Amino acid sequence: MKKIVSILLIISISSFLFGCKKQTLNVDDNIKILMEENKITAPENINKLIEGYKQKNSKIKVDIISKSNIYGSIKNKEVEPDIVISSRDTFIDIAEDNNFRFIDEIFEQEKFSDNFNNINRASGRVNDRYYGLGLFPYTFDFIYNPEALGKLGIKVPQNSQEALGLLKRFRDNNIQIPYILPKDITVELALSTYIANYLLLPSELRESYKSGKEDYQKITKMETLFSTMKSFVDSGYFNKGLFKETSINEIKELEKGSIPIIFGTSYLSKNINENSPLRSYSNINLSENINYSPTGISAMVSLYANGKNKEGGRKFIDYLMKEEAYETLSKEGIITGSKSLDEKLKGTRGEMAIEIKNANENNLFYFYNLPSKYVDLIKNKLNEISSGKYSGEAWKEVIDAANK
Repeated sequence: MKKIVSILLIISISSFLFGCKKQTLNVDDNIKILMEENKITAPENINKLIEGYKQKNSKIKVDIISKSNIYGSIKNKEVEPDIVISSRDTFIDIAEDNNFRFIDEIFEQEKFSDNFNNINRASGRVNDRYYGLGLFPYTFDFIYNPEALGKLGIKVPQNSQEALGLLKRFRDNNIQIPYILPKDITVELALSTYIANYLLLPSELRESYKSGKEDYQKITKMETLFSTMKSFVDSGYFNKGLFKETSINEIKELEKGSIPIIFGTSYLSKNINENSPLRSYSNINLSENINYSPTGISAMVSLYANGKNKEGGRKFIDYLMKEEAYETLSKEGIITGSKSLDEKLKGTRGEMAIEIKNANENNLFYFYNLPSKYVDLIKNKLNEISSGKYSGEAWKEVIDAANK
């Protein structure tokens, strides 16, 4: 009888221990990533980061869930991920609902600021706390072929005024400028960031985020942004017909000198040869007090507050805070935000990287701090202005339409 009891006891203990071990493996060896569809800029870079993590951690199963409305999915508790990868405006929406964990201490423990650019960290701040890590910062760039410009009798721009003058020369001579931009960003919206960069502070828009129309009406500088755009159109710097959409293949034509210039982003760095004759100009400053270019972020990475695998989520974000994660991407000519890796980039790539290195929170694209319904309406108004239509009350009209 004692022998039978002993055997049963051993079996029970073994089953318990095995069950605990199995449960631990299920929790620790799986992380769930919720990724926003359609709104993330250069998602291929994000996917490469995730693949790199999987290769370094082959025992960990990474489950990626892609959804277009991740804000709604989280709010309605349709999914409970460990990691959220989103556009910055969606990131702010989720952070405002207190659905992200603070990562202030992680930044400090990983000595992130010593190794990465200010903008990667600053983009994750909401209401004086850090909720996310910004990935792959970028600028808008006029990428040009100096020799091709010379053949047109156009001087290579040395300052902001000359850069604007260059646009006017193209317009006066009916030469269109090809552009390659993220699909959700229009040419007019991109150009407006140069005005907002000296005109607006992020806090001025953030403080009114999702507030009523009365608070937005107080931000009179937004009307100044519209009127300044109108003055540039009236002065002949650009209009609706100056720009035409093109494909990535046009970079080859630019390098050959078949075309003189392209308006794009620093994400094009990987398509530009290290020894290319091309040069880049992104720092169009409309004020002597502003020295840095408007800067955007590909995506934000955050820890979901109710994630089941908190340790696994932490390990993933730790990985993204180390230079090692970006080494392969840097070799491809991609600007990562890592100080040491970006310093190794040469030629046009290096020029682009320097502008990003200098950027801070005040240089983040202004439209990141506005609800998406406002941004869509602003795009429409800027499009009208580039066609010569301006009522003088564009901001009021945007507010009224957003609050119907």
